[in-house]
Amino acid sequence: MEDDSLFTVKEYAALLKLSESTVYRNPAKYHMFRVGRSWRASKESLKRFEQDQFHDGVSLSIREKRKKSTLSNGSFNMFMSQIEAERELEQRLAKRKRRLTN
Repeated sequence: MEDDSLFTVKEYAALLKLSESTVYRNPAKYHMFRVGRSWRASKESLKRFEQDQFHDGVSLSIREKRKKSTLSNGSFNMFMSQIEAERELEQRLAKRKRRLTN
């Protein structure tokens, strides 16, 4: 294909390793556009979709990190000092010991 050529849904789906029906269900997500009555995508569409996927992955990993770094009181602190971490661990272990002995 030439650099300025457009992909059909079938070609584009094959590049993305998706089924055609997946691409047809949400063409805007895959940066497709109409040419007449048919959907098409360019190399720019492919680049934009790949960038979106990268940014989605980054934001997901940030959300996961935030979930893991909440303190027991529910406040968010992404950077916990070693002393704070030791205190929290001691408190949780003490609670657990009390539950096990009762």
